This record gives sequence, C-alpha cells and structure tokens, in this order.
Amino acid sequence: MVEKCTELGVSELCLAEFERSVVRVSEGHAQKLRTTAIEACKQCERAWLPEIRCGVTPGSVIRATPFDRLAIAHADAAAPSGADWFAASEPNVRVAAVIGPEGGLTDDELERLVGLGGQMVRLAAHTLRVETAAVAMTALWAACSANTG
Repeated sequence: MVEKCTELGVSELCLAEFERSVVRVSEGHAQKLRTTAIEACKQCERAWLPEIRCGVTPGSVIRATPFDRLAIAHADAAAPSGADWFAASEPNVRVAAVIGPEGGLTDDELERLVGLGGQMVRLAAHTLRVETAAVAMTALWAACSANTG
C-alpha cells in the first residue's frame, strides 16, 4: 500500500487507529514504511517522500490536515462512486481520504467524519480490503488530478 500510494503521488499517509482496527501500526513500524517509500520514489523518479505517520487517531489527523474535500471510503450503494466524486472536484483541490479498518467504520466514527466535512464514496461494487481500497482511492485521485491540472 505504501509503495503504490507513493508511486501515485500522495503527500501524506497516516496509519490511524480505529475502534475496529486489528493491526496496530506504531511509530516503530514507520522506519520500515519510510524505506518502502524511498524505494518507491526511486522507482517512479519522485523527488519528495510522503510524510508517514503511525498510531494516530482519525479525528486528530483530519483536524490537523488542511483539505478542501474529504472522501470516506464506504461500501454504501447510495454513496456516489469515487470516480464521479473525484471528477466533480475542482482542479488543484487538496483531498484527504479515509479508508477504514477491515471491520469497517463504526457508526460513531462515520458520524464524526461526516461531521468534519467528509462525504462517503463507493470504490467498487464489493467491499475492498484496506490495502486495495487505499490504492483504488489513490488511483482515482491521481487519474482525475492528471486530467484536471
């Protein structure tokens, strides 16, 4: 996930802890993840490493991250598709995205994220694993960014 998201151009990856998180990624894991990001930067000839933060809470990350639009990956069939959501974005907007844990976001977490300005977006017809959802979200963002500016 770190490798692919780095290659696609993300500026920051925050591995947050949700109520249903099974894997707890601590700051101790950050060095290995940074090494992966360095290798990905070399591969795609990217000049800047993404910032990688571990063990943070979703709310603290969102409140500390400047963004214009906040996407929340969700399997809700009524949510707009991620492709439509990104295509509707103005050029050069700062996008933040939340990918929940394997067990999904709790109702309380979802409510808090929507309260912080988030909008649910659907990435596929089926529920995706965290790693797949992160890469899918990033690929949609990168494709739309390349087309708008």
